Amino acid sequence: MLKTGRTLAMTLAAWGCGLTTTCMAQTYSAGDVVTLPASAGGYDYSSGAFGDSGPAYGGVSAAGYQGMPANCPPQPGYGAACEPQPTCWWKRPLLISPGLLKPPRGAFFRTEYLLWEIEELGNVPLGADNFFANPAGVTRPFIAPDGTLDFAYVPRLDEIQFRDNSGLRLTYGIPLKNYGALEFSGWLLEQASDHYEFGTIRGEIPATFFLPTDPTASSLPPLLVDSTPGTSFLLDGQDFIRNHEEGLNLTYKSDMWGADAKYVVDSLSPPGEGLKLKPLFGLKYVGFQEGMYQTGTSQGIGEPAIISSITSNTSNTILGGTVGLRAELVHRWFIAGIQPAVTFAGNIAESRVASERFLDNNDPRSGDDSSDFEFSPVLDLNTYVRVCLSENLRLSVGYDAFWLSRVYRAAKIIDYEAVTENGVTRSDIRTKKQVDHVAVEGLSVGLEYIF
Repeated sequence: MLKTGRTLAMTLAAWGCGLTTTCMAQTYSAGDVVTLPASAGGYDYSSGAFGDSGPAYGGVSAAGYQGMPANCPPQPGYGAACEPQPTCWWKRPLLISPGLLKPPRGAFFRTEYLLWEIEELGNVPLGADNFFANPAGVTRPFIAPDGTLDFAYVPRLDEIQFRDNSGLRLTYGIPLKNYGALEFSGWLLEQASDHYEFGTIRGEIPATFFLPTDPTASSLPPLLVDSTPGTSFLLDGQDFIRNHEEGLNLTYKSDMWGADAKYVVDSLSPPGEGLKLKPLFGLKYVGFQEGMYQTGTSQGIGEPAIISSITSNTSNTILGGTVGLRAELVHRWFIAGIQPAVTFAGNIAESRVASERFLDNNDPRSGDDSSDFEFSPVLDLNTYVRVCLSENLRLSVGYDAFWLSRVYRAAKIIDYEAVTENGVTRSDIRTKKQVDHVAVEGLSVGLEYIF
């Protein structure tokens, strides 16, 4: 009887944490004999080993009985009077119907590999828009800090080349009977980055620069001179250049990800094969961040080498409502579609710049940051072909392109300046508000499973 009672007690304890039991204060050791009343709390002990049909519970505990409550099973003749109860935050068993976890018929899940490219910066100078940077890459003469004539050029960002970036997109669709479908999608691209080292080049200087009074100098070919990379800036409004005789290292990074949710209306097109026109509405989110890191090295006059740095970072958080149209040609063997859309979005644009030892080793660290809100529409174009491989499996191949407007990019938000205060010249690198656009395009390939 004791063994059977112990098993039943453990079974009821596991049934739910909500069975709160009041345990006896007294415990027993092995070998002790416990005498139970013939009937207590509605439980009948008189039918042998629980009788033929097992124990019966119910009722209220008899007066003065300090054993187990009416609904607590009998305990063995040793140990605590009641089995230890687990501590649970939720006191009742959680019952979930398996049908709630099963996707509805016609739902789909699509996973795609992305090979997209983020638009590059192009012919953007690494410096202020002044004499030395117009146009960028052209050798210019200047007077070095030691008073000698030297030559430098302002590098440009067309040397930075973003390769195609791998990514992943997941899409889940739920059909709504007679109304259309809900679709949820999220995607992520690997970081696009490039590094370039600008060094001394052989630049061209017109012969008229060296022979200003010679009338025949204009007919002479340009002279080749050693030209070092430099950063152009404005000192109290005047054109200057900070050359880096030992070279200038540049690293540029871009990160992008996004998600969207949309409702596709398919009740306007007749069922079956043929051309389908489906309006869509929804929300779109895009995250776009960039960072540019410049490190220049030059030899100081009678002092250690000067290693200067300028860092700029931007963050764009774009969110808005989407409207578009999906046109599909449906055949029993394939589906071909095109989907243009526009998102009327707002952009929380943040920018940050910092410089250190820009002018010399005594130049203190300076920095600035800003945050703005921009109206940033997004244009989308998605084309695809999905071929039926089996009753519930399709191969998807597509081309995607979208255009982000009025975003901040790390190369274009730097205000290269220096100021003189109380006879001391220091750098004054700050952020500036300059919006730009960026295009992203590429291919996608994946599989779609239909439930």
